[in-house]
Amino acid sequence: MPRNRVLVNTPLSHDRSRSSSGAEPDADDVRARLRAETSTVRHGTLLRVHGEIDAYTFAYWRRLFDTARLAARDTGHLLVDLDAVEFMSCRAIAELADSAERSHREGLRVSVVSPSSAIVHIATVAGLALPIYPDVNAATIEHVRCAARSGSTDLRNRSHA
Repeated sequence: MPRNRVLVNTPLSHDRSRSSSGAEPDADDVRARLRAETSTVRHGTLLRVHGEIDAYTFAYWRRLFDTARLAARDTGHLLVDLDAVEFMSCRAIAELADSAERSHREGLRVSVVSPSSAIVHIATVAGLALPIYPDVNAATIEHVRCAARSGSTDLRNRSHA
């Protein structure tokens, strides 16, 4: 059965950031709904994300991204693979674009991998500058091309978008 990806916010349906009692989200529940692994791959660091990125998991998503960003300093390229993400709020997409821009200013290229046209559409409509590729290979090839154009010998992003 094909995966149905809904990537827009619906009123309150994904706002579980607090329980009905006003308590903080349950950490175990958050980790069950959003998981990620970071690994070093050729020409970069790969953050592979699974689950939902919504109001309930947003703070955890930021910590996962920031941890991967620090790990990617050695490679100069962070690939964020969203293929296994079932839901990503507009807020999370905007935050990812902002973080990618900040990372670029610090010399770290962030490439988003998502075959979902919904993420591309949301980023485009919102006017977000977010490099999105259909797969890890396409993102890596573009990173290598940018490095070659800028004359970089260590394939680290220092001066290109």
